[in-house]
Amino acid sequence: MRCAILGSGLIARTHARVLLEMGHTLACVVNHDLEGARAFAREFRAEKAATELEDALAPDVDCVHVCTPPALHFRAAWAALEAGKHVICEKPLCLDPAEARELAALAKAKGLVGAVDFNARFHDASARAKEAIAARSFGEIKLVHGSYLQEFHALPDALSWRYRPQLAGPMRATTEIGSHWIDLARFWTGLEIEAVSATFGCFAPERSVEDGIMRAKASAGNGVPFAVDSEDAASISIRFSNGAIGNLLLSEASHGRINSLALEVTGTDESLWWDSEEPYRLHTARKGAGVRTETGAFGGGFSSSFRGLFDAVYGDIERRRRGEAIDCENPPYPSLSDGAINAEVCRAIYESANRDSVWVRVDGHSGIHPDTARIIEHFGFEKLPVEGTLYKSSYRSALESRDGGPAGTEMIGLFSERPSSLSCFHRLTYDETWHVYGGDPFRLILLFPDGHSEDVVMGSDPLKGQRIQFVVPAGVWQGGCILSGGRYALYGCSMAPGFTGSCFQAGIREELLRLYPDRAQDIRALSVDSGETKMPEGFAT
Repeated sequence: MRCAILGSGLIARTHARVLLEMGHTLACVVNHDLEGARAFAREFRAEKAATELEDALAPDVDCVHVCTPPALHFRAAWAALEAGKHVICEKPLCLDPAEARELAALAKAKGLVGAVDFNARFHDASARAKEAIAARSFGEIKLVHGSYLQEFHALPDALSWRYRPQLAGPMRATTEIGSHWIDLARFWTGLEIEAVSATFGCFAPERSVEDGIMRAKASAGNGVPFAVDSEDAASISIRFSNGAIGNLLLSEASHGRINSLALEVTGTDESLWWDSEEPYRLHTARKGAGVRTETGAFGGGFSSSFRGLFDAVYGDIERRRRGEAIDCENPPYPSLSDGAINAEVCRAIYESANRDSVWVRVDGHSGIHPDTARIIEHFGFEKLPVEGTLYKSSYRSALESRDGGPAGTEMIGLFSERPSSLSCFHRLTYDETWHVYGGDPFRLILLFPDGHSEDVVMGSDPLKGQRIQFVVPAGVWQGGCILSGGRYALYGCSMAPGFTGSCFQAGIREELLRLYPDRAQDIRALSVDSGETKMPEGFAT
């Protein structure tokens, strides 16, 4: 089959090697740096090197492999599925569980194969472990615990995209390695994670960077200060759907641990454990009978976990091509739905760690968080017509401007995912000043008349590059929403001359897509289809 790879880093190289080993053709590699893409293409005999996503969506491409940083996964996977391509996406599928669910729904609606690269399932020992745990002799699962330890980010460490939230998201250990453990625990046990209590450790928040290398303290040279707030390690208590308890320790700063994913399951009659650094050894035990270690030294012929996953996925793609039925509900690989569940668990871990380790339920994605509900009730927020955000007018000057409107106005607004509260693209006749009041960071997307666009991250921590105040010029299309992983953002907007319904115009989706094609994902998420582009007659007069 013909494949395209998005990205040209370490994991993309692994994908390419396995695809060539399987006899597939690399039709295209896409990278933001053309020279990097060309070097990758030469090494792996890809037919084309490009910098634009659209090049990977050519009619003759069968499957797209998404190997970009996590914050870029949704846009890439969505575009590939929309274009009728099968997709294998690196983990985490998405930082936002709602986006992950959207991808799963899109793949199902289009009859496409979608998978997430949780390759740990495809170690030879994993299938044997799953079978042993499911056996009646194992008994009821009572305890699930383990760890995933690496030295990958122990200092000194190279400053990479993994330390930039706009690419990696707000987490590191949880989404990079914890997501693998979460998936493997679900796969082995058949249980869901119901609730979590988490504590994060960032061991050197203030770092110094010199020649691209981070250190905990300023070096003797001219190190540049760099702040880090994503976690080096996490300690997570877990409740499972059958009442079993568990614990997970994650660390990317454990010296000497290269890639140690350890998982142990205890049933009423047996226990079983495994470590990825000894991948061919699976241990089981019964009380008084000692430990039985099964050694699968050849692993089915020195099998690759990536090869096993790709074989399963491409097997289903081939069956689709032949018009045969496949098991969409329980495929033999981690599906996009599995990726969505995983994203929900990671979000709950993040929320718990940022709320003093309170227990957070994983399955409550349809509900409104109590803190958000209290903020909404306190201010008495209402939906702003057309634009869609929750708001409350807080000041309206009694003085008139030259055009007869108020000399100045102030409003308080709230962005959140649950309930959905965002600002659809609109432009105003006058400048508007945004202020941060509290909660989590949010983003403004600005589309300028000359065709260029900008992203502005608003938040309460200016030392991390967040803006606490920002002026959007008159005539610029603006849209806004909470950053992925956030609960709510409380903000204010002021205008002088003040806001009136007549100074507002909403952007129509198709028109904005035509003018700003490179912002298609944001425009689709933050724009109206057609119809009402003005405030109701008499609003805010």
